[in-house]
Amino acid sequence: MTERIFFSERFLLATPPVAPMCIQVVVEGTGSLAPAALADAVGRAARTCHGSRLTRRGGRWLDSGRPPAVRTLDGDRVDRVTFAGEPALERPLTGAGGEPMSEVVLLTGARPAVVFRVHHSLMDGKGALLWAGEVFRALRGEAPTGPDARTTMRDVQHLLGPRAGPGPAKPTAAPPLRGRAPLAARGHFFRRRTVDGRHPAAVAKIATALTELCGLDPATFIVPVDLRRHLPGGFSTGPLTSQLTLPVPPGSTWQRTQETLLRLVGDEQHLSGYPHPALLWLLDRVPLPAWRAMLSTVDTTTAVKGKPGPAFTLSHLGLVELADYTAGGFTATTVYSLPVCGLLITPVLTIVEVGGRTEIIISGDDVDGLADRAEALLDGIAEALSPPEAQLRGPVTPAVDETLVSLFARQVARTPGAVAVVEGDTTLTYAELDARSDAVAHTLVERGVRPGHLVGLLAERTAATLAGLWGVLKAGAAYLPLDPNHPDAWLADLLADAGAAACLLPASHAHRPCTPDGCTRITLDDRRAAFAGVPVAPEDLAYVIYTSGSTGRPKGVEVEHRHVVNYVRWAIREYRIGTATRFPLFTSLAFDLPITAILLPLLAGGSVAVFAEEPNHVGLTRMLRDSGVDSVKLTPSHLELIARLGITAPGVRLAIVGGERLAVRTAAAARAAFGPDCRVINEYGPTEVTVGCVVHEYDPATDLGAAVPIGRPADNVTVHLLDDRRAAVPAGEVGAIHLSGAQTVRGYRGRPDLTERLFVRLADGSRAYATGDHARVLPSGALDYLGRGDDQIKVLGHRVEPAEIEHALETHPAISRAAVVARSRPGDTDRVPCAYVVCAGDVLPADLTAHLTARVPKHLVPLVFVAVPDLPLAPSGKVDAHALPDPFATADVPTAEPAGPTESALAAIWATTLSLPERDIGPDSDFYSLGGTSLTLMVMVAKVCAEVVAPEDEPRFMAALGEIIDRPTLRRVAHLAESPARVPIA
Repeated sequence: MTERIFFSERFLLATPPVAPMCIQVVVEGTGSLAPAALADAVGRAARTCHGSRLTRRGGRWLDSGRPPAVRTLDGDRVDRVTFAGEPALERPLTGAGGEPMSEVVLLTGARPAVVFRVHHSLMDGKGALLWAGEVFRALRGEAPTGPDARTTMRDVQHLLGPRAGPGPAKPTAAPPLRGRAPLAARGHFFRRRTVDGRHPAAVAKIATALTELCGLDPATFIVPVDLRRHLPGGFSTGPLTSQLTLPVPPGSTWQRTQETLLRLVGDEQHLSGYPHPALLWLLDRVPLPAWRAMLSTVDTTTAVKGKPGPAFTLSHLGLVELADYTAGGFTATTVYSLPVCGLLITPVLTIVEVGGRTEIIISGDDVDGLADRAEALLDGIAEALSPPEAQLRGPVTPAVDETLVSLFARQVARTPGAVAVVEGDTTLTYAELDARSDAVAHTLVERGVRPGHLVGLLAERTAATLAGLWGVLKAGAAYLPLDPNHPDAWLADLLADAGAAACLLPASHAHRPCTPDGCTRITLDDRRAAFAGVPVAPEDLAYVIYTSGSTGRPKGVEVEHRHVVNYVRWAIREYRIGTATRFPLFTSLAFDLPITAILLPLLAGGSVAVFAEEPNHVGLTRMLRDSGVDSVKLTPSHLELIARLGITAPGVRLAIVGGERLAVRTAAAARAAFGPDCRVINEYGPTEVTVGCVVHEYDPATDLGAAVPIGRPADNVTVHLLDDRRAAVPAGEVGAIHLSGAQTVRGYRGRPDLTERLFVRLADGSRAYATGDHARVLPSGALDYLGRGDDQIKVLGHRVEPAEIEHALETHPAISRAAVVARSRPGDTDRVPCAYVVCAGDVLPADLTAHLTARVPKHLVPLVFVAVPDLPLAPSGKVDAHALPDPFATADVPTAEPAGPTESALAAIWATTLSLPERDIGPDSDFYSLGGTSLTLMVMVAKVCAEVVAPEDEPRFMAALGEIIDRPTLRRVAHLAESPARVPIA
């Protein structure tokens, strides 16, 4: 079966082989494709994609009866920016020998790709994408979309009927990438640029930018328009593109250009200008040699004399889904199209939106330095689409071939006799800490731990724990810090999820059933043993820290040595850490906050003072005043506690604050507590980007807003502010924080799906972590943190995903559904997790607290439980948090008044601490249910000690702190305050 070649197709066929008029769609990916499997899929797709089988005989199309050829090429030798010097991508498709005028090239190597090549007279860019999609459908074993209707422009013209022409367009000066030479002497080039995000009105923005960049007055652009939307249905790969001419005057905004473009499309200007049917009949019969001679003459005259014409053709191929071009062992990472080059072809830009990025390829004549000009134009286009103000880059420093182990060994060699760890009245020198960690490493290797293994570390705040940490690293393993205060079931689940080979336990916890089957239990002891050492590389895993998970399951963040080394080297310089520096270790090691307090001093010749007790007014005062610490790493909540307790510590010269938004009033309170010479550093950084990566030093003279800025990025870290299309936001606008660079971690342990979703690939090829936080760039150039973009909340610096608490609640037999939201009491800015439960049976809040306490860490236990008949839903189908009742307004009204002077005095203290009326507090009131937190409880306890408990009884009252924390009812606290003598001293 044959059909006559339409006149527009003859125009495309008239280009000589020196500039093949070829559409080339490139699908890059990871993995591999077997050539035989690809050839089979191409053959199966050819059965329905008739256009891929066509060849030319004279003035008619002929079905060759053959599938397109599949060729294999070493992809590592193909430059994916210039595509220069590769004959396989310049090979003309002439149909010689009856071959189809299409083919597929498989690029092998480190960056595999599939290139779909077809003569433009058979397909347009959209048609080539459809053909490529059919091949991948065949690779996936799916039914074809076809059959290909083989609709042509002739069919479209007959369908739509004759249209009036738009009138002549005012020409542009000589096209900026068009050479002044005959086609055979010009050649052509490609240049590729990838820009982050999807960009609405991309054609208008690019046209407007090019008008200014090229100094065109006026500028006209050819914009191809896909005509498939005018067809009654069917699947067609044919060249179904018409063109409209877009004028852009100098000084126009992209909004005005977009209005013009939309008006032209609405007026169907792209459907006008077809020849009269009688002329069309004649044009259809002009032989191809005559077409070629005529067009070559016009092209040569235009090129040599530099006659005016359109500035560029801007071809936007739309949004492409990577899943459509993924199959088997090959996962698509991007798709783009190389522009055509030929007679009378103006410089072309092709645009594809794919995978959260925009691919732009520009082509022109390869003479007179025009390729360099194209690079400058792409720079301008990228800046127009992606404002540089939305990207903050930290200082660039060279990578070093170091690990935490090598840095520690060097420090031990420098200062072997210096104090490294202080624990009460006991000190460890660097040499002693080194020897104790060698013994741990020896024991681990003796018990079967090998490089690459993960070792749990039940991490009390002791010198033995620090020796255990360094011992794990020396053994070539990574450590998983575990909080001894967490439930056994929780710890066992984390060890099992992480696939830990062993777990180090202090002797005091050796009896606990907190390890899963297959995890070797090793007790930390004081044995001494020499250790020869094992090789440790920068790319090896250093530690895994679990954070709250939005799927109801915690996730382990995998951090390599090189990630931590970048942080340590930068932070030691930035924070001026030296041999005189001493940090206190007083927070849980199960989170990355204390990494600063451990690693910075021990890798700079300083020291760490460890404090096993939980923070309270007595311990905090002793820690800050009497232990010789001059630097602290803590959360804003800790700072507020210190301020409320009235603790002053003029010896503290450095306060690094992280984990939560730092209010200016809190930073000012820190300066008041520690003195005006104390540097207060606001350090921002999720665990996924290694401890801290954006910092700002508080300046009371300039930081006058509600919150202290988070500042500027650390060495080798880049901050990207992107919108919901992953495009850079304009200067001053709010964007989602994405972080890339040397501290971006490996991913989530055993969670490739989550890793792929949250660690995105940016246009420059870097991996960036999508934090979920929002910020904007201030006029000063610093980042202003504005909070979360999702349901995640912070509790005392810990990330809390409501879904994780909901999942644990719904395992209770009396709870059918649960929702956890963050609420603040009136007059309080702190948000705390509150649970709303739909009950299937009778249950008390105390039962739910006990149920959760046995399963999750304490910071995941809601402070308030509210029973509701059902959970209201928003139109989206999610729980409507705004329709849920105020959890503090629904608290039970006390049925009795405080009895006796002690309860009355405590009620007054509670009312002051929680900013509540005294009438709302009764003997059975629970401090947490009234909105208290673990830190405000410490404030309450301090006030009780100061105002109710006699000074000589304070040690005994404080010995009962564990009971107070577990059951802080007014009556219970009053009883302990009245009768401290019955409580033995621990």
